Amino acid sequence: METSPRGDGEEQRRYRFWIDTERGIVVRRAITVRFKEGQPWQEYARIEGREHREIAPGIWLPMKVKSQKEALSMKP
Repeated sequence: METSPRGDGEEQRRYRFWIDTERGIVVRRAITVRFKEGQPWQEYARIEGREHREIAPGIWLPMKVKSQKEALSMKP
């Protein structure tokens, strides 16, 4: 799933979500950015949940989380 572009001025962001539909949980999310209209989107942050456990009926939580961020140039 991906959101519509959002942002002020020329910089825009989009959010992407990878969803495990069987359990109804987000297993990964990423943020992409572009600095000007017409430039390619660049992924600069992602968060992944791993080893999910059902702590109560229908409530799943990740036991491990991996977070990464990238330094981006305004000129791709």
